[in-house]
Amino acid sequence: MPPGVKMAPYRLSVYVYKGLNLPKMDTFGWCDGFVKVIYSGSEVCTDVVENSGSPEWMEELILPVMTPTMVDMIEISLYDDDAGSR
Repeated sequence: MPPGVKMAPYRLSVYVYKGLNLPKMDTFGWCDGFVKVIYSGSEVCTDVVENSGSPEWMEELILPVMTPTMVDMIEISLYDDDAGSR
């Protein structure tokens, strides 16, 4: 950071409500879905909703943020909870 620039702590809230028409990913059942959010080196995940093609999380994910930041991208991904997906 340039001299004189002060860092300030904030929080980034991401609201995850639901997924619709997810593909069948498992041999038996549907998808065991969860959402992962990554921003500025911080990572948070929703709970896993097992065996659902249209999961509902209704969760608020909170990430710590220091501003100003050089990061300009928020990565939001949907996964099937199998070995190695977390």
